[in-house]
Amino acid sequence: MSLCHFPLIFKLWNRNFSRFMSSIRYQLIYPDPRKEEEELSGGYVEIHETHHNHEAANNIGTGIFLAKRGFKVRLLPIDNTPGMKTLMPI
Repeated sequence: MSLCHFPLIFKLWNRNFSRFMSSIRYQLIYPDPRKEEEELSGGYVEIHETHHNHEAANNIGTGIFLAKRGFKVRLLPIDNTPGMKTLMPI
């Protein structure tokens, strides 16, 4: 396979990855729907049910800070595999 196929392969991978990520259920935590909060910038924070770890409070605070500036933040599932980092833009 040559490099000329890369754009097509990436587009197919990205489309499948986007479908996979959208099939995972995330809970909206900011703006808080229970308090009928609204974020005029369009930013939000979603959290995966397994993201509750010792760093979750800091991650949520950072996410809200970014959401207030218009960013869409999704706190991903925790992978406890040694040496694994779970950082992925949405």
